[in-house]
Amino acid sequence: MFCRIQKCRMNLISLLLSFCLYTCELEKIRCNSSSNCPEGMVCSTEKYCVNPESDAEKGLCGGKKILSVSAGNSHTCGLLENGSVKCWGDNEYGELGDGKTAVPGSDPVYVRGLKNTVREVTAGGMHTCALLETGEIYCWGNNEHGQIGDGTREERPTPVAVKGIEDAVSVSAGDSHTCALLKSGGVKCWGYNTFGQIGDGSTEDRIEPVNVQNLSGSVKNISSGYFHTCAVLSSGSLFCWGFNYAGQLGGGADKEKLPVEVNGLNTEVLSVSAGHNHTCALMKNGGVKCWGANSSGQVGDGTMSERREPTDVTGLSSVVKKISAGGSHTCALLETGDINCWGDNDRGQIGDNSTSNRPKPVRVEWTDSGFIAVEAGGKHTCALLKSGGVVCWGDNSDKQVGDTSSKDREYPVYLKCSE
Repeated sequence: MFCRIQKCRMNLISLLLSFCLYTCELEKIRCNSSSNCPEGMVCSTEKYCVNPESDAEKGLCGGKKILSVSAGNSHTCGLLENGSVKCWGDNEYGELGDGKTAVPGSDPVYVRGLKNTVREVTAGGMHTCALLETGEIYCWGNNEHGQIGDGTREERPTPVAVKGIEDAVSVSAGDSHTCALLKSGGVKCWGYNTFGQIGDGSTEDRIEPVNVQNLSGSVKNISSGYFHTCAVLSSGSLFCWGFNYAGQLGGGADKEKLPVEVNGLNTEVLSVSAGHNHTCALMKNGGVKCWGANSSGQVGDGTMSERREPTDVTGLSSVVKKISAGGSHTCALLETGDINCWGDNDRGQIGDNSTSNRPKPVRVEWTDSGFIAVEAGGKHTCALLKSGGVVCWGDNSDKQVGDTSSKDREYPVYLKCSE
């Protein structure tokens, strides 16, 4: 707490020694943003200046660094430096992978039964998947639509192997479907398919992986959204498929059962991130284009008008290194190490110490520029620090922020994760 000297209190000793002993009383400093606070302090949710935690151990898991983090709809998972995985938040369907189900949510727990070192973890709507160093994929949690990929619709509170996947290089979990990028450059998907998000030309759920059809080249990056999926080809072109009611495919009809090329991007795309009903692409020049639903400003063009074709995000303060599209908000990691976010902010998921929607990018409140990754979830956001620690903010009703409380956080707070 910031300390101001408020008054000089005289006592017998001071009278005898003829000097004044100052008593320093703690005074809470009111603020609207961190710019109103003394140097090195941040403005808290309660609108007071506070000293942020600075211990290098903060945000780690039992002293272990976290290599990557993935934010799902209401849960979060982190890949630890020893190759294990911890998850926290909503566990109604076993999406935390500890063999239990829990309502309300849970503090961080180890995922049980992963038999090899994990290379990547992805948190979806109510399920989670992990890519192992062997090239296999294991999934757990809700399996109503076959999104686990084990050939059943049985709920899985611990990891089970996805059938027929032995050569994956990446995995992406959507709301109720999952997709894998294979070593060959092909893509397989499984799970919910009412809107064609599996990409096999049908609208039937797939309880085992099937090949995505009509991709005209080798794929280098995939992203599964709520009811749609996108893939960046090695050529730099972008294809999307599935639900398109808000224009999130960037072209085509209201429902596309096969991949269609996104309009106007040519071959300039580095990576893609599919959100709830919007999509964003990181371009080769370091800029970002978004399209689709925009009722909360998640496209980032300063308006709240739906965009059915790619639109430039305006007001980014630096070149972008990574993007992440969440429920109805979007975040970008800048080359400076800062994070900018925009869109829906009703639970504080933008991280600017407010709950006001932001139709243009704003800086996430933090005392330095130490971020190396960002992941936008349903209504919360998490980021990885250079130290290997994790901070999260936003909706915390299921403990998905990971600070052991269930209180929403309008600015980043450290993950509290014991051994």
